Amino acid sequence: MKRYLYVISALLIACFSSCSSSDDPKPDEPKEDLDGRTILVYMVANNNLGSNNYDEKNIVQMEAAVAAGALGTNDHLLYYQHDYKSIGKLYEVTAQGRSLLKEYTDENLIAIDPERAQEVISDVVALAPAESYGLILWSHGTGWIEGDQSRTLAAQSEEETMTDIASSRPIYYSFGSDGGYEMNVPTMKDAFGGVVDWKFIYFDCCHMITTEVMYEIGSLAPVMIGSTTELPIEGMPYTVNIPCMFEEEPDYAAIAYNTYNLYIDSSTGCSMTVVNTNAMDDLAKATKAIMEVAQPLESTYKGVKLWRSSAVTVYLYDMKDYIHALTDDTALLTAWDTAYSKAVVANYNTPLCFTVAMTNFTGLGCYIPELNGNSVTLKGYNTLKWYDDVVKYNANLTAE
Repeated sequence: MKRYLYVISALLIACFSSCSSSDDPKPDEPKEDLDGRTILVYMVANNNLGSNNYDEKNIVQMEAAVAAGALGTNDHLLYYQHDYKSIGKLYEVTAQGRSLLKEYTDENLIAIDPERAQEVISDVVALAPAESYGLILWSHGTGWIEGDQSRTLAAQSEEETMTDIASSRPIYYSFGSDGGYEMNVPTMKDAFGGVVDWKFIYFDCCHMITTEVMYEIGSLAPVMIGSTTELPIEGMPYTVNIPCMFEEEPDYAAIAYNTYNLYIDSSTGCSMTVVNTNAMDDLAKATKAIMEVAQPLESTYKGVKLWRSSAVTVYLYDMKDYIHALTDDTALLTAWDTAYSKAVVANYNTPLCFTVAMTNFTGLGCYIPELNGNSVTLKGYNTLKWYDDVVKYNANLTAE
C-alpha cells in the first residue's frame, strides 16, 4: 500500500464528489433491536507507514470528518492501531476527539494474528453494537502474493523472533506488514470472518483487488473496494469518505471515485475498483468453462501488467485481457463478459499508475502462470481456492 510520499492539498478535498445513494449489490438484513452502523479501521502500522506517521495523519482526517458531523445518532467509528514499535490499542472517534477503549498488552499476539483480529472485532461488537458493520483494512498489501516466509502462524518456530524473520523477509506482503510478519489471504478469511457480517470492506492498501483475493475471502462482505495496483502512501481521503460510508446505503462507486479523484492530477496516479463479491461464483463458473477449452497463449502475448517493479518474479495482470486471449469461442466469451460486468461494479484509473500504462485496464487483476516461466506452485498459488476451482482445469498448465 501507499508506497511513495505524496502531499495532499487541502483544496483538493473540498472538490471531491458528493456521496449519493446507490443500490447495494446485497443489502444487509436488519438486525433486530439495533440501529446505526459501526465502522472499524484496522490499522497495521508497525512498519514504515507507521514510522512516518501516516496512520496518525489518517486518524486526524477521521477526527475531522466526525467533528464535521459524519456520524448519525447511533453510528460509531472505531480504529484498532498497532503503530510503530508499540502495542495495539482500540479507540473510538467522537465529536470530542479520540477515546482509548482498550490496550492489548499481550505482545505474543500482533495485529496480523487471527486471534488478535478476532479479539478486536469481538470487542468492537461488544462496545459499539450496531445494525451493520463496515471494515477498513489499512496497511501494506500485495494481494494473494505472499512471501516465502509469510506468517501462517503455526509454521513459525517458538525460537524464532520477529527480528530474525524480518531480517530475511522478501518484499512481498500479502496483507499487513507488522514488524516483518504478514498475513496471507487464506488466513485473512479466518482473521476477519465469523464474528459479524461486514456490509463492506475497503482496502486502504495496494494490490488487494485481484480475482484470487475476491474469490478467497468474498464471503466476508458483499462489497469490496480497493486497488489492483499500487496506492499512494496517503491512501484514502478519510475526511471525504467517512461520511459516505455512514450513509444508510453507501454509494460505493462514489467512495472509490473519491480516492481516485484525489490522485487524478498527481505524479503517481491511482486505480480503484468496486467488486460485487456475490457475483464471483458465476465469474468462476464462466472462467472455468474457458479454462477447459483454453488455447495455449501465443508466444507474443505479454498481458496487461499491473505491477511496475522488475524486482519481483510474479506479477498481476488485467484479467479480462488474459481471458480473451485463451479462446475465440464467442458464446463462452459473451457469457464470461456478462459475469465479469456483474462482478466489477465500477472502476476508475488514471492513464498511468506508478509508471504502469492503464490503457486497457478493466478493473480486476489476476495471475497468469504461463508468463515469465512461472508455475502454478509459485508462492503457493496452487493452494488458493481460485486455482482449485478454476485454473487447474487449464490443460496447458502444469503443477511443476
